[in-house]
Amino acid sequence: MLSKTEPTSIVTWTRRATIGAGALVLAVALIAAFWLTAHTLALLFTAVVIGEAANPTVEKLQSRKLPKGLVVLLLYLAMLGVLGGFLWFLTPRLVEQGQKFAEGLPGFLNYQNFCCPFSE
Repeated sequence: MLSKTEPTSIVTWTRRATIGAGALVLAVALIAAFWLTAHTLALLFTAVVIGEAANPTVEKLQSRKLPKGLVVLLLYLAMLGVLGGFLWFLTPRLVEQGQKFAEGLPGFLNYQNFCCPFSE
């Protein structure tokens, strides 16, 4: 006869299944939470990296009696200027290559149909 202190195999199996199902639900919930907040986490990470990269320059210019807000504003304007210059330099070349690609695409597709008509 079974004693009252020893769990039966059904009770043990039920406990293990419940713990396993709970762990699975927790893992899915954590993955879903990360998936839903990934953009926010990426923005936060980017802000921290930019802030830490700018910190030595801000401290150096602050030691020369410049206000911190002005220094940060100047750094952000400089970063926007570099990004704008990069885009100004890159955009005409990307547009030109996109136009060449669009012009050559019909010929390439016709060649593919001629060369391999049954490759779908």
